[in-house]
Amino acid sequence: MTRKESIYGLTRDELSARLSAIGKPRYRADQIFSWLYEKLVTDPAAWTSLPTSLRETVSSLFSCELPAIGQELASGDGTIKYRLALDDGEAIECVVMPDGESDGISLCVSSQVGCSLRCAFCKTGTMGLRRNLEAAEIVAQVVMMLSRIKERPSRVNIVFMGMGEPLLNMEAMLTALEILNDAHGLAVPMRRIVVSTAGIPEGIRRLFSAENLPRAPRLAVSLNAPDQELREKLMPVAARYRLPELMATLQSLPEEAFKRERLTMEYVLLGGVNDSPAQARKLAGLLRGLRVKVNLIPYNACEGLPFAIPGEAAIDAFLGEMVNAGINCTVRRSRGGELSAACGQLVVD
Repeated sequence: MTRKESIYGLTRDELSARLSAIGKPRYRADQIFSWLYEKLVTDPAAWTSLPTSLRETVSSLFSCELPAIGQELASGDGTIKYRLALDDGEAIECVVMPDGESDGISLCVSSQVGCSLRCAFCKTGTMGLRRNLEAAEIVAQVVMMLSRIKERPSRVNIVFMGMGEPLLNMEAMLTALEILNDAHGLAVPMRRIVVSTAGIPEGIRRLFSAENLPRAPRLAVSLNAPDQELREKLMPVAARYRLPELMATLQSLPEEAFKRERLTMEYVLLGGVNDSPAQARKLAGLLRGLRVKVNLIPYNACEGLPFAIPGEAAIDAFLGEMVNAGINCTVRRSRGGELSAACGQLVVD
C-alpha cells in the first residue's frame, strides 16, 4: 500500500496549490493550517468550519497522523523525553524542557536519525547517520509535543538541539522553519527558534539568506575548544570546517544576527580537557570583537564515553575568566539527565 503524503511537510502555499489543482478555494489552506497548528486538531473529521466533502478529500490525499510514541519518560524537574517511531522502522527522540526562570517551555527537536559528526563527547554520534528527517517529521515532533502537554504555541521556544546536525539537512530544515513560523499556524517567531550547529559555514550563510523566511532564527554554535587542534580532536568535523573559516563566517553575518538576541556560542566543559583558566582566556581572545553570549555546559555523563564532569571550582574559575574579559557568559545546567535526555545524551539503539 502506497504511503500517503504527510500534511505536516507542506507549506501553506504548497497546500493552497494542491487544493487549487483539484478545484478547491486556496483560502481553505489557511483554515486547515489553523486547525492543525493553532487549534492542534489533527483529525480532519473535527474540522467543522470545512465542508464534509473537503474533509474527506483531505483525509484521502494526506496523512494527518503524528508519529507513534514508543516511549515516554518524565523526570522530577518537569522534563519529558519522547521516543518516536517513524514509518520506516527508525526512531528519534525529542524533549520537552520547562524553563523555571521564564515559566516558558522549550521543545528540543531532532533533525536527523543519528548524526554523522561523531563529536567525541556526544552519545548521538555513536549511532552514525542513518538518514535525514523529512520536513514533515520535524514539524510533527513539535505538534506531537504541544498536543501531549496541552500547551499554547505562544509559550514555547523551539530548539534544534536534538539528534543530528540541522545545517546538514538544509532543505527540510528551511521548509520546517517556514511552517513553524507561519502566521496562520503555530506562528512561532524566529527569535524563539534556535538552530544549534557544530559550525557549517555554508549552512550558516544560507540560513541567513533564505528567501522563504522573514528573518533568520537565532543561531547557537557548538564551539567546545579555543583552538583548532583541540577542537579537531573533540569534533572531527572541524578538520573540514576549520576554526578560522567558522569565525570569519560569524564575523560576516548581517547585523540582524546580533539584534535582540546575541549569537550564542556553546561550550561543553569537559573535566581536565578544555576547562582550565588558560583555555578560558584563550576563548575570550578568540571571541573578542564578536558580540556573543557564551553558554557553558558542564558535560553530561554518557556511558562508554571517556570524559569526566568538571568540578564546581573549575566551572567557577572558567566563568570568572570569561566575565573578567567582558564576555557575556552563563552556565547552562542541563535538564533531564536522569532520563538521558540532556545535551549530548539522545541515542536510539
